Amino acid sequence: MIQTGIALLFDLIRRDRPAHAQVEIRALAPNLAALVRGYDPKDFVAPARGRRPMGMLEHIGRATAEQIAYLRQMGRFLGACATALRHALAGRVTIRWSDVLDVATEAADLARARMRPRASRR
Repeated sequence: MIQTGIALLFDLIRRDRPAHAQVEIRALAPNLAALVRGYDPKDFVAPARGRRPMGMLEHIGRATAEQIAYLRQMGRFLGACATALRHALAGRVTIRWSDVLDVATEAADLARARMRPRASRR
C-alpha cells in the first residue's frame, strides 16, 4: 500500500501543470519524503509514443471481426424472435404487445446504428 501511495505522490509531482497550479506535499513521514525527494521527476519524462497507422490487413481483420460480431448478434436476435413466434403460434404463450413494440424499437435502433457512417460511430 505504501508503494502505491508513493507512486501517486511522485506522479502528482511529475505531471506538467500551469505555473499557478503548484503541488506541495506537507507532513510526510521523513522516510517517505526521502523517497519522493530522492528522484528528479524530469528524469522520468518520456516522449509520448505515436500510434502506428493501421495497415490494410489489420483494417480488413478488424472490419471482418466487427461484421462477424454483428452477424452473431443478429443471429441470436432472430433465433429469439423465431422461438417466440413458434411459441405464440402454438398457443403456449400470450403475446404481450408492449414487449413486441420494445423489441421492434430495439431492432430499429440497431439498424440505425449500423447505417451510420463509420466516423460518427466511434
